[in-house]
Amino acid sequence: MKAEDIIGRLQQQYGISCDRKTIANDVKILREAGYDVCQMQYNGTSVAMRGWYMRERKFKDWEIKVLIDAVQQAQFLSENISRELIRKLLDETNDEGRALIEKDIQDYSFYKTENSDLDTNIETILRALRDRKQISFKYQDISADGTPVLRTHEDGTLHIYEVNPYSTVWLDQFYYLICNTPPYSNFSHYRLDRMTDVQIIDTPRTAPEKAVDNYTDTSIASYVRKSISQFSGEALPLELKYFGDNINPLTDLFGRENVHKVPGENKYNIMTSYSDGLFYTLLSIGEHIEILSPRKVRLEYLERLENIRKRYE
Repeated sequence: MKAEDIIGRLQQQYGISCDRKTIANDVKILREAGYDVCQMQYNGTSVAMRGWYMRERKFKDWEIKVLIDAVQQAQFLSENISRELIRKLLDETNDEGRALIEKDIQDYSFYKTENSDLDTNIETILRALRDRKQISFKYQDISADGTPVLRTHEDGTLHIYEVNPYSTVWLDQFYYLICNTPPYSNFSHYRLDRMTDVQIIDTPRTAPEKAVDNYTDTSIASYVRKSISQFSGEALPLELKYFGDNINPLTDLFGRENVHKVPGENKYNIMTSYSDGLFYTLLSIGEHIEILSPRKVRLEYLERLENIRKRYE
């Protein structure tokens, strides 16, 4: 990229001069701003043919592509926010990189939230975490006809949550707030795309070690693994037979570290948790498995299969 091109872009965006006499000074400004701008060197050619180029960029093209794919698939981001993020990511490459990446950007084929407050929600939560303050918010549920409705108390009054915020986490296409709701002594979680009117309140946040029973440095990570995912409940060792060609479904659904083959047989021991989520997962691979133990899970699974069958009578 020639210096005129660089300065021309700066002039267009920021009003910087592109007078040829000031190019060297403007390139110096770029370098001081952190841009790795270098002058081309041609042996035996005139100075007029020299140009400038960006030697190193913050992101490689493949890194930008991966980030764009993540933005596109993130269901908690609205279409407008997604487009703006993708535009900013593309600005981090050059014309050649942009052309290369744009050829492989597909139209949105994923559900996108209609809640456009995610950016302000995250910024508010980050300030609350920094200042160690509580936050308040309203929370939306999705009604039977598919429209969002604000959550209320049993008497019909609007439910306004006041919580101790501790962290935000992206898991299974959604962004969650991990928090504690006084006066309870456990963790709670809420989807950020369903939170509205998020505000910092002038109440000091109670530290997690004081608010949550038996808190340790790994408590939040453990809560995320067990409670936000589909497997929340009492720990459960599960034994089953698996008849698929490979165990990809088992490791994808339960985690590679939780799936252990019994030597010499098509049996597997799986560490999981007893919950509705467990049965939803088992049903998704139902024709390829036979549950062996524990007996209560085998019987409940058969009962659920029978209830499904009855729906089609």
